Amino acid sequence: MADPANATEPEEAIAANVIMFSGSKDEQTSADVFDISSFDLPSDAGPGGAGGACTNSILSIVYNSGGEDMTWVELLRKMHDMMKEKGFEQVPQLSSSRVKDLNNKVQLIHPGGTGRTRAVLIGINYVGSNAELRGCWNDVESMKNWLVKQGFKEGPDNMKILLDDGFHMNPTGSNIMETFKWLAEGAEAGDSLFVH
Repeated sequence: MADPANATEPEEAIAANVIMFSGSKDEQTSADVFDISSFDLPSDAGPGGAGGACTNSILSIVYNSGGEDMTWVELLRKMHDMMKEKGFEQVPQLSSSRVKDLNNKVQLIHPGGTGRTRAVLIGINYVGSNAELRGCWNDVESMKNWLVKQGFKEGPDNMKILLDDGFHMNPTGSNIMETFKWLAEGAEAGDSLFVH
């Protein structure tokens, strides 16, 4: 592989096929929802209470799809519609490191892949600051529950959780970079990696 610093094509700079959802446009901020009960999540989805609008719209859509396959564009449109219907101005975005046919079905586990999964889940409530949030830890728990239902494996060899709760690994800049290194360490074609 070419040196990423001298890359002229995305495939040279980024070896993986990366797909990213963002809860808002760059000039917007994500919304912290005081009560996510209106998202109609199943009781075992997570702790309930507060949460992020984007995270809970994704979870609501996939849990309430009845198991139907959904394309990337359908998921993005449904997220946008749900957030707009609930009065959120933020506009969810999808980016990819490769040209992607958005009419392909959404898959978290690489089809025909190795079965190796790793996830990094980060929740920062900024406890004690003037920008304190309430739902980021809940979102991590809900996302972890959903990932496990999708086939991701739990445990310290497969999933790292960073929360500013005084119990989990603290999500400092250096700890986040270390978990990103851990995520990519030994990654091979066919692996399924996830960051929230």
